Parts: sequence; C-alpha cells; structure tokens
Amino acid sequence: MANSSDILLKELVNGNRAAFDALFKLYYPSLLAYSMRYLSKEDSENIVQDVMLYLWEHRADIRINNLQNYLFTSVRNKALSLLNHGIVKQRVHSELINSLFESYSIDEISILELTEKMEKTLGTMPREYREAFELHRFYNKSYKEIADIKNVSPKTIDYRIQQALRSLRVSLKDYMKKK
Repeated sequence: MANSSDILLKELVNGNRAAFDALFKLYYPSLLAYSMRYLSKEDSENIVQDVMLYLWEHRADIRINNLQNYLFTSVRNKALSLLNHGIVKQRVHSELINSLFESYSIDEISILELTEKMEKTLGTMPREYREAFELHRFYNKSYKEIADIKNVSPKTIDYRIQQALRSLRVSLKDYMKKK
C-alpha cells in the first residue's frame, strides 16, 4: 500500500501544485533541521528551498523510489558542497594572506578588509584566469595538469595565472608596501 508521500509524489509528477505544497509543508521542517546540522539557518533555508524548487521544476522527469531518501540526500549533498566551497574559499584567503605577508609589510589594515578586497578581485577576474589560478595555487595542480583539464596549452595556463597575479597586485597595491 502506498503511503501519503508516494501518492503526493505521483500527483506532483502530474503537475498538481497542491501536492507540491503538501510535500513542501511535510518535509520542509525536517529538511531544514537536518541542514542546520551543517550550516546556518539562512544557508539551510536556501538549500532546502533550492532542493524543493528543483523537485517542482523537474517533476516531469522524476524517477524516485523513495522521496524522503532523495530529499535528505539532496539536502546533505548541497550542504556539504556549500561547506566545501566555504573551506576552499577560506583556504584561498589564508594562502593569499600568507603569501602577501611573506612579500610585503602590511601596515594598519584590517585583515577582513584585505580579505574582502581579495575576494572581490577574484570574483571580477575572467573565469578562466581565476580557475587556473585557484587550481594551481590552492589545489597544487601543475600547469600541465591544468592545461589537460582545460584543454589548452601550458603556456596559456601560465599566461592566465600571471594575469590573475597581476590583477591581485594591482587591486591590493594600496594595501601593501614592499619590504
């Protein structure tokens, strides 16, 4: 015998908005609590809403045997992905700050301000430059490995990394005084 979740899922697949609303109300609180084991409430709310929105938008293609397992697994994977992204981002900032401290004397600035400036600079770089830079500096990939991943020559990777470094130097020049 099918449970209410299975019935609602079948109705959802047929485009029944009321079934989606019922599933949302049924699962949202427990998915939110589950996600909050990993993340803040705000991030958890966004993740759960993204998972539920994905469910609605892809309802015609749904081939799920166990909706509850699917939802909790999706939320966990998104939470872990966001955590991993945060860890990598923190590592990027730490590595950049450490390399700057080794080369420069930083006078009377807030590390937070410097971190925000670096983050903004990385965010405004062309995607190809930023990805090459991050793969090389933070994932310890060689130019050849990155070139293979990106389907370009190692010389192209060298150029992209040099451009990323130049952008960082230009952006952070007001914060640094050469030792």
